[in-house]
Amino acid sequence: AEVMIDMSLQIKRRQLAENNDEVISGINQLGLIYRKNLRYKKAENTLKKSINLLNSQNNVNIEQLAYAHNHLGNIYFSTNQFKKAIEQHQAAIILRSELKDKKHLADSYNNIGVIYRQEGDFKLAADYMNQALDIYLEVYKQDHPFIAAIKNNLAYIEEQRFNWDAAEHLLLDAIESWKKSYGLNHSNTLTAIKNLVLYYQRRMRAEETIPILQELISSLENSQAYNKQAEYLSYLGKSYALLANFNKSTLAHEKSLDVLENKDKGDKSLKIKLQYRFVESLILLKRYEQALLRINQAISDFEQNFSESDKNLNMHLNILLGEILLKKSSYLEARSIFNAVVDDLKYENAARLKVHRIKAILALGKIKCFEQDYQQAIEFFNQALTMNTQEYGYQHKTTGLIYSEIGQALIDNNNLIQAKENLNKAREIQSQALPKKHPDLLLTLSRLDSI
Repeated sequence: AEVMIDMSLQIKRRQLAENNDEVISGINQLGLIYRKNLRYKKAENTLKKSINLLNSQNNVNIEQLAYAHNHLGNIYFSTNQFKKAIEQHQAAIILRSELKDKKHLADSYNNIGVIYRQEGDFKLAADYMNQALDIYLEVYKQDHPFIAAIKNNLAYIEEQRFNWDAAEHLLLDAIESWKKSYGLNHSNTLTAIKNLVLYYQRRMRAEETIPILQELISSLENSQAYNKQAEYLSYLGKSYALLANFNKSTLAHEKSLDVLENKDKGDKSLKIKLQYRFVESLILLKRYEQALLRINQAISDFEQNFSESDKNLNMHLNILLGEILLKKSSYLEARSIFNAVVDDLKYENAARLKVHRIKAILALGKIKCFEQDYQQAIEFFNQALTMNTQEYGYQHKTTGLIYSEIGQALIDNNNLIQAKENLNKAREIQSQALPKKHPDLLLTLSRLDSI
């Protein structure tokens, strides 16, 4: 496609002025191809050239200019240049407002909302995405599948703002719209159902997920969608674990692995994910010996089938191994695992990898507490606190967890005044970010009562 567009562009350039709409259209198309092929610098320079040419026209083609600003903003987003991305999308908003182009105007508001979501500014993300939704509703009907997509994305943002009812209703609306348009087993419907299930699990409402998952798993089995059936069986296993039902949790997880093994052996990464979800459930159920056997098998399968360059999966498995060893009081082995994670991720900036480093540093602090080295423990906790606050903000649930661990370390070190200060910070955060019966919040309250 690139060769054909370039040839067409050269012909147009011999016949037309450089700032002619047809020439600029070809330049824009080249810019999009460069972006698709991840040649971001070339894409950026191409779209900048298009913008300059458009601004040199006597009668500026506002539609094309907005188009160029929009896609330049997308390039900056892809390269994590968020401030520049917002500037370009705001330029597109001004132009599209003049055009009365509602659909594309909403796209621009939505794009800025996505950027703020990525930056963790959920208030601004919600402001822009709700503006986008209001405009989209002038273009599409309430139950249109496109509206469902916006609601599905907005639900996560509302959850991060602790607007629990809004998040739930947005997901329910998305599921209903997609189910009506595409059916129960469509990938979009499945995504929204997964998001609802995970939301209920986080809110300690696992019992509500059981009938949802049972209906879905039965439907997936009937349609022979075996990999999806296996995936949602693993979510069912997690729900039963949250309800402290060992037998049903184990049965669901074992069935998920059996379905994949017997029906769909092609997806090796899914097998690893099913294994580590089983491990997570066993940890919840305090079956640490069984969890250790399972995680070692998952790590062995990973080493046979994947490169260590798949760091997210590799680190997740190692964090789980470390957590099990910590639960079993194997502190020397656990410390070795967590130190390796910290070292491996020292120069990584991806958010999904930073979370593993934060967990590892937090775990190293816990080990120091068990060894009664409280000063060193608090140093680890403060390091994790700084990283987590920078990445996720003060009100994040892990920030509350870290304050609680600092509080306990200070209690053990007989510094009760500072312990109470930190535990009160933990309670303030966790009371807002967690459901009332969440074990982390209950632990913080118990620690406060002990002072």
